[in-house]
Amino acid sequence: MTNKPQTLPKADEDIESLAIFLGHKDGDEFRTTLLEYLGFVEQNYAGLFEESPDLGAGGTLVFTGEDDHPDTIEYLEKMGFDDGSRVSAIVRVWHRGRYRATRAERSRQLLTELVPILLQALARTSDPDTALIRFDAYLSALPAGVQLFSLFAANPPLVDLVAEIMGNAPQLSEWLQRNPSCLDAVLSADFFDEVATPDTLKADLDHALSQANDIEDVLELTRRWAYEHKFQVGTQVLRGVTDGRRAGPVLTAIADVSIIALWQAIEAEFIRLHGRVEGGGVALLAMGKLGGGELAHRSDLDLIFLYEHAPDASGSDGPKSLVPGLYFTRLAQRLITGITARTAEGRLYELDMRLRPSGDKGPIATRLDGFEQYHRESAWTWEQMALTRARVVTAPDGLRHKIDAIISASLTRNRDPGELVRDVAKMRLRIAQEHKGRSIWDIKHRRGGLVDIEFLAQYLMLRHGAEHPDILSQNTSDALSRLTAAGLLAQPAAEEIQDTLALWQRLQGALRLSAEGAFDGDSVTAGQRNLLVQAGDASDYEALTEKMDAAAKRALAHFERLIAIPGAPE
Repeated sequence: MTNKPQTLPKADEDIESLAIFLGHKDGDEFRTTLLEYLGFVEQNYAGLFEESPDLGAGGTLVFTGEDDHPDTIEYLEKMGFDDGSRVSAIVRVWHRGRYRATRAERSRQLLTELVPILLQALARTSDPDTALIRFDAYLSALPAGVQLFSLFAANPPLVDLVAEIMGNAPQLSEWLQRNPSCLDAVLSADFFDEVATPDTLKADLDHALSQANDIEDVLELTRRWAYEHKFQVGTQVLRGVTDGRRAGPVLTAIADVSIIALWQAIEAEFIRLHGRVEGGGVALLAMGKLGGGELAHRSDLDLIFLYEHAPDASGSDGPKSLVPGLYFTRLAQRLITGITARTAEGRLYELDMRLRPSGDKGPIATRLDGFEQYHRESAWTWEQMALTRARVVTAPDGLRHKIDAIISASLTRNRDPGELVRDVAKMRLRIAQEHKGRSIWDIKHRRGGLVDIEFLAQYLMLRHGAEHPDILSQNTSDALSRLTAAGLLAQPAAEEIQDTLALWQRLQGALRLSAEGAFDGDSVTAGQRNLLVQAGDASDYEALTEKMDAAAKRALAHFERLIAIPGAPE
């Protein structure tokens, strides 16, 4: 059955007949009574949905009834939305209380007052329709709405920030959807201040974990804490308060503090069940960008687990005894699960374990003497290069000193310069074949990109580490500075390489927030364009791409001079 709209007759004589049929003495009495009822309904509807003085903020915004209001659709599309009808349908869902966040009458009242402001803020983003869809997904995931909508009403700039996140930073919008509490921190006075040091971050997480009653609480609270702090750093990058280069050490500190907290809780629970192995100890060795303090948003964590125990230890001393190898393997697996398990908040981090000795085929946890022997006798050149970024995240002091000594001895041994440069050049060619890096936005693999610069620093450290052990550093920029100070990299070349490295790191930080998957420069949105121009310190988008090409050519020229040409096959 179709519900057709009912309309009043237009002719006076028809109104008169209808009035008498409905029990009124004449048409005038009927008109007076009808207007009274319409006024009553309008007044009560306004009390529920239209308390803002100008719902349309200069235009028509009507979201009642089943059908689209033509003037509303026209106004929405003038605002910048491509599909006004879809926008209208989404907002009507909010008004009808279909989501948990809008079921309460007070929630709907507050949200309706906010709709004009919210739509205008979303319309100012680079992709209003996508921003609205993301906000709708965020709203649908909220358990309640009164608190959030009250925050918006009391803090209008917060609406602009959320709209900017939804429109220009899909990574942050996803975190916000999974972790609504991230938004609470935005209102703190120090949200846009420089993020705290590792020590103060640790103290902050320790305070949060003081509320934990068991290991599950530790896992949940640590995840929430890490996401809130990563969200803070991401928002600061989005707003230009910091950039991808300066964010790297902060994101690394957040990861370190989170991992150590999980490790301590998981190890304590494991010891309660299985006891200790005599002389046992475990170290978490960071590699890659985690080791170098250069994490970006969405970076994987490269970790290696190393352990030692007394030579004659046969098993742990707990109620459920385990032989040493199995003990440390299961302990490492517990931490891996704690870091990578998917919960409502998402995974804490993705882990990459391929840099451990023997790669994916090797054991999850490696005994220290096996690690030392492997790097002394069997490690490939690329594994030695990776070792330049190795950093102990946590370990008993004695074990830490042993690992540092093994790494130092490995990186400072004498090498055949010709063989080394040929190995590095061959490895870079192999990577180039697997990852073409054809897009200028493939910042990692494009020629003159991050891989070339990292290879330069790592090669030079291996080449000169025996004579100049002070040049060793896990951080690429710091390593380049040390190489320059030691006279092993000419000042003009060093400045060009450093400038290019800084450019790539800033742009990568922006891309990790604004792009979902591989970035397509041909379909860049206005928001992405503005963020990238800001990160690249360029006057406009065209100037940025020109700057990138020039920087890449300079970095590639230095790579070819120092590695590709000397390492070419004879």
